[in-house]
Amino acid sequence: MTERKEDIAEADAEKDRLETSTMETKRARQAEILRHEKDRTEKAEKWKTDRIDAMKERQVKFAEIEDSHEVKHISRKARRQAYLRMKEHERREDFHERLREEWRTEDERAENHRRRSEAGREKQSVRQQEAHRAKEARLSVKQEQREKYRASILP
Repeated sequence: MTERKEDIAEADAEKDRLETSTMETKRARQAEILRHEKDRTEKAEKWKTDRIDAMKERQVKFAEIEDSHEVKHISRKARRQAYLRMKEHERREDFHERLREEWRTEDERAENHRRRSEAGREKQSVRQQEAHRAKEARLSVKQEQREKYRASILP
């Protein structure tokens, strides 16, 4: 009986270790996501200030070269580059959003798998306990029947 209790205690300790490990992994992953979000936000702010500075510089240049063919060419080129940068920025944002969604999905899958395996272990434990109780009951009934038989035989 004490061996069984020790086994149960060991199983509980192992379960606690697994849960602790899972939670630590989850916290680390969340910290990594937050760090990526912070880096992305900082890059976006830097891109915005750089963009504003670049626009101011262009305005000064355009004021100096007014109404020339070169101004039109530079304007088209700047718009095209701005458009390409904007598209690149959108592409990166979409990529990061897909990554975040994949991480969330992966976390959900892992959590669901953990829950299912935990439920399976609990069911198995309950089944084993019930089987053990049934075995004990059978043995005690058998023992009682033996004692009754011996009592009936012996005077």
